[in-house]
Amino acid sequence: CLGIWCPGGADTKEVQKAMVGVSRLYMLPSALLPAPFAVFFIPHASATLQYDRASLMPHVYLLVTGHFTHWTFIHMVVDTAVFCGMSYCCIFFTFQNKFSGTVYMAYILAAAVMISLTIYIFQPEIRLYRGLSGIDWALYGVLMVHLFFSGRRLRQGAAMGMIVVFLGDRKSTRLNSSHTDISRMPSSA
Repeated sequence: CLGIWCPGGADTKEVQKAMVGVSRLYMLPSALLPAPFAVFFIPHASATLQYDRASLMPHVYLLVTGHFTHWTFIHMVVDTAVFCGMSYCCIFFTFQNKFSGTVYMAYILAAAVMISLTIYIFQPEIRLYRGLSGIDWALYGVLMVHLFFSGRRLRQGAAMGMIVVFLGDRKSTRLNSSHTDISRMPSSA
């Protein structure tokens, strides 16, 4: 069994198949990585693909594409780094044994659509939105729920600690957020 003891007498081919599936799953966040960079560096792509309340109805795709646009280069780098980090943590702790790459991608797509619809319905004052931050927080939520309900005290303690840090940092995040504060948004022209 690949030179390793296999519990339950697992067949070598089964283990190899599982390893290939896991390695492919780990490649998914990296496969999504070029999208924010391409959108950022192609002239006028960010302004065209951002979530824009005024043009949302004829262009429903903006519900998803707005998450891959960013206000600044630093905003893009930080968001994509957090996205990859949270994706890898979620894959390692939650998606690895239970889900396929299709489920992971469906979750990312569903999170993107739900976040944009939530902004559209419940925050009409937000006219423009850019960034992966919402999807980052959705992945964080999946990770925390999994860790908390995993049944292991160490993981539950880690989840509670991270939730406390999250709740304690909400106020400073809200005050320092430049990509959701309308008064500080750069013009899209």
